[in-house]
Amino acid sequence: MQHKRTFYLFLTMMSAIFLNGCDDQAMMKDEAISLLQTEVVYYDSMVLPEGAMLEVSLHDTTKVDAPFMVSHASRTIKNSPPFLIQLAIPHHVIKIDHHYDLQALIKVDGEVYFNSRSVVNPFEFGVVSPITLSVELLRHEHD
Repeated sequence: MQHKRTFYLFLTMMSAIFLNGCDDQAMMKDEAISLLQTEVVYYDSMVLPEGAMLEVSLHDTTKVDAPFMVSHASRTIKNSPPFLIQLAIPHHVIKIDHHYDLQALIKVDGEVYFNSRSVVNPFEFGVVSPITLSVELLRHEHD
């Protein structure tokens, strides 16, 4: 009889430990992130002025009239293209049935000089890393 009680107590304790471990795994899964590698290029012969900023963002565009920014990264440009930048993307915000778009901007003194115009979904089949985003010149230097 004593062995039966010990066995049931052991079984109860192991179940509690297992269930607690499952909660920890679920919490870790919700907090998990992926790093999305991108490189931004432009084909204009313009040399960027000092202090130019690169911004790359991932948007959930499922609702066309209300896109949601999933992730954003920016850095000062100190070299020539391609410009490498990583986006940290939390796993819990990515939904299988949603549409996503990567966008890149290059700003000078807060004004957008270059912008990506093509739609790039980083989760489509066949997209390789790093994902290349091409930006086009929107405006010329001030006179």
